[in-house]
Amino acid sequence: MKLRAVEGSHGRGTVKLSGREGFETLTVHARVPANKRGEAYELWLYESRSDAVSVGAARVDRRRKLDGWGRLPAPIEAFDWIDVSVEKMDARRGHSGRSVLRARISELCD
Repeated sequence: MKLRAVEGSHGRGTVKLSGREGFETLTVHARVPANKRGEAYELWLYESRSDAVSVGAARVDRRRKLDGWGRLPAPIEAFDWIDVSVEKMDARRGHSGRSVLRARISELCD
């Protein structure tokens, strides 16, 4: 399924849900701008900035490719979106609000 650029951002990619119930994994392949020093991209189950659960984080390679995956930490049905955001590599756990890519979960689960 396609990840689409959030308004004002650049990038494109795909997300795939695989595995069996209770052991599902999200896999992302995307082209996005290079990370700035001290930043990474993070994959989320997303409803809002205050209602988001991290699936995992990764940095892009020299070709601006982002390849990452993570096991679902919560039921996917509780969220409306798969979200990729830019996050500072620090101790803060919440969503920064700097979303770059997004896909609607209902389209992923059809």
